[in-house]
Amino acid sequence: MGISVTIVSRYLQLTFDEYCMLSYYLESELEKQRQHASAMIIAATWQEYRCKKAGDIKAAMSMRRKLHKAFHMKKDTEYRKISSRERRERQVSVTQSKE
Repeated sequence: MGISVTIVSRYLQLTFDEYCMLSYYLESELEKQRQHASAMIIAATWQEYRCKKAGDIKAAMSMRRKLHKAFHMKKDTEYRKISSRERRERQVSVTQSKE
């Protein structure tokens, strides 16, 4: 039973090349999310400035909420990027130690 489980688990485990491709794809998705969050920060800041200049306090407060949301989204993206990098480095070191 143990031998069959070992064979199946090795068959289902990602190869190093597959793991690198998956990591690259995940990193590129996180980079897109980070860029989107940065664009939202710039847009919300500009819109808040325009609303304050026009004297529309209610719209300026709405833009301030969007700005805070964008900051949190960027912070979460950065956290996930760091954790995925650490995860990849751990997987690579484990894979290399097995070989």
